[in-house]
Amino acid sequence: MQLARPPDEIIGDRTFDGFAYGVFQACYLGYNLDEQFVGKGCMAEALRSAIPLVFDEIGLHRIMANYMPSNVRSGNVLKRLDFRVERYSRDYLRLNGEWRDHILAAIHSDE
Repeated sequence: MQLARPPDEIIGDRTFDGFAYGVFQACYLGYNLDEQFVGKGCMAEALRSAIPLVFDEIGLHRIMANYMPSNVRSGNVLKRLDFRVERYSRDYLRLNGEWRDHILAAIHSDE
């Protein structure tokens, strides 16, 4: 893949936050990508390299990600990474002054 930007320029990010230990052992995944790079496999590659660190190095059991039903690309990225849809959450987040539904997907360390 040929990048249109210098290789040291940030084109997106991935975050793992909301870490819970004890009986839950889980966190949330968030990510975004410069529109120019959407659909080229960049985010799947970035997540594929980071997810094992959360499971193997940090020792969590579950990673969760929420996405809006209209964001088909985001759902497809998660599906390629073996995340499973677990539920539909009505009015999950208030974005730009409006409540938005989301889909919760998750992957477990034993998958």
